Amino acid sequence: MECIEESTFEGCTRLTLVLIPNSVTSIGFGAFRGCSNLSSIILPAHLADIGEESFSGCSSLSSVTIKNPTPSIIDSSVFPYREKAILYVPYGGKTTYGAAQVWRDFLHIVEDDNQDGDLNGDGSISVADVMMLVDRILLD
Repeated sequence: MECIEESTFEGCTRLTLVLIPNSVTSIGFGAFRGCSNLSSIILPAHLADIGEESFSGCSSLSSVTIKNPTPSIIDSSVFPYREKAILYVPYGGKTTYGAAQVWRDFLHIVEDDNQDGDLNGDGSISVADVMMLVDRILLD
């Protein structure tokens, strides 16, 4: 199990996009708290535990992509700005996330059929994919 420890990136205001590696299964309490410019996060499929206040103070958060088809149980303090952010879930997961406590409070829940990060379909993850993600955030 790999974990992003408690308060690891707390207050890192230069973070704008975070792609959590597939090996991470746990995010500690307040790990990204106060990252006020963080606008987009991508969470891996095997992420089982997201600690309280992990993304509190992330007032710019507008896009949360989660690769796990099953919503984990989270506290409402994990994503306090749900009413401003779009939640991208695996294809077929909109109903499940739409019924799950806390997750259902996101502004929009959108099924994303491309969950591997290769947004342009060229077989690799590159700056071009990040730019596509930024465009998608700005258009949403």
